Amino acid sequence: MLDPNAPGFIGFAGRTRVAVLNDDDLPKAQEILRRLQPPQTGPPPSWRLQKRGLICVGLGVLLIPVTASTIDFEAVNPLDNVRLVTWILLAASGLLIVGGFTLIFLGPRADKEGKEP
Repeated sequence: MLDPNAPGFIGFAGRTRVAVLNDDDLPKAQEILRRLQPPQTGPPPSWRLQKRGLICVGLGVLLIPVTASTIDFEAVNPLDNVRLVTWILLAASGLLIVGGFTLIFLGPRADKEGKEP
């Protein structure tokens, strides 16, 4: 018997409640419920790549305000040090974002490796 506060299935955001007529049947009922629950597994292989991709995207997005703070609108020479730093930070931000999304989208391929139809 499911817990009335559970969303309707075993193992997700709820507990199971067992009601038995005879107390001697409780261990048997608990064993049945234990067999119904899916085995505990770790994260899929894709999560390793996708986690790194999310970190790269986050760092790239956080680098944008840093890049904006280095912009010098009054600089006359386009190759001075401040503008060079701005362009380097902008390129790094773009590479982090693009590389991060690439890792995120390539992640599911790691789940398919080793599984042949």
